[in-house]
Amino acid sequence: MEIVLRGILKEVEEYCGRAVAIEMMEKLGGMELKIPSKITPDNPLSLMSRENAQSVIDNFVPGENFYVPQGRLSNYEMAREMLARDALSRDICLTFGVSERTVRNWRNRYKDERRSKAKIKTNAPLTGAGRP
Repeated sequence: MEIVLRGILKEVEEYCGRAVAIEMMEKLGGMELKIPSKITPDNPLSLMSRENAQSVIDNFVPGENFYVPQGRLSNYEMAREMLARDALSRDICLTFGVSERTVRNWRNRYKDERRSKAKIKTNAPLTGAGRP
């Protein structure tokens, strides 16, 4: 499943690259981060590879504060696999600790997503009697 980057991680991906954003999410997810002017052992950026941490410092304003989102998937995103297998609602409820109503909503959402991906263009010209 592809990792979807949120919040500041989208900007990190844009300016520093996807690998830097993913490392930041994995190592610093859930933390408040203040961009230092240089890498120091007491700054959370020191948990990243030196090269990637330096890329963040080079592309963001020193002193800037932001929250690094966690990389966890939502329950719905994790339940998609079970929905794709058409698992029993009861099993999904027990796995994720949600109500049957929530599972019904997830099923409807999943079906809507599948339909929107499977839409086929029907704008082709018609042929037949009286049509070229």
